[in-house]
Amino acid sequence: MERRFLYPGKTDIWIVPDDVNDENREARLRLLSERERSRYASYQSREARSRYLAGRTALKRLLSFYAEVRPDDWSIEADCYGQPSIKQPEWLSFIKIGISHAGGVTAFALTIDDAVGIDVSDRFKENDVSLAPVILSEHEMAAYRATLPADRLEFLRDRWTLKEAYTKALGKGHWIAFDTFAFDHANHSAIRLQHALEIQPIRWQFRLFNVGELRLALAVAARAPRPITVEIFELSVAFDAFMPVPGAA
Repeated sequence: MERRFLYPGKTDIWIVPDDVNDENREARLRLLSERERSRYASYQSREARSRYLAGRTALKRLLSFYAEVRPDDWSIEADCYGQPSIKQPEWLSFIKIGISHAGGVTAFALTIDDAVGIDVSDRFKENDVSLAPVILSEHEMAAYRATLPADRLEFLRDRWTLKEAYTKALGKGHWIAFDTFAFDHANHSAIRLQHALEIQPIRWQFRLFNVGELRLALAVAARAPRPITVEIFELSVAFDAFMPVPGAA
């Protein structure tokens, strides 16, 4: 694949299948640092270990599309809220990363703007309506009650996904109560933050996308007030076929 480039106002989104299996597990593990191997081993279930391994190794290989760095030379660490950042090579730490898992895929957002968050979610189920008071602000609850019953689950999923993306970009995760701020949008590209959690709300831009049955939300703290450009790359093949692991048989 040709080298890709990022510039202010540009965000690339990658949708990658979680495709770790017994045949490629050892080759993937060779891409992890000692710290990452410890993190991998700390997960209790095989499913959780496989999801972490798929996400971390896919991210390293994706980053190598943007810089002449071997996948196993990237060092990526997550803060206490789970937000990943590049530690090595240090001179590339200006690349901001967002990550989310759902529905057997991992979604990545890459940008050089000030902050980025991404969230991807499956369809909400009927019993998820009980989450409305937790997800929605007072203003949003009024809009929710005015929504047709058949559309309420999608209303909830949109707000949940947007708020997940925004709080991830802020680096706060679930430490912020979702009912303390609100979103309003007429469509997936005209999304407005009504009650910001920081002093420069105008710099934030949001997008909602459908990826198959999944809903994807993007939050970007842009450097300039002009609209951001977003490209989405969805891999329909196993990542090892798309970009082999260096040194794998």
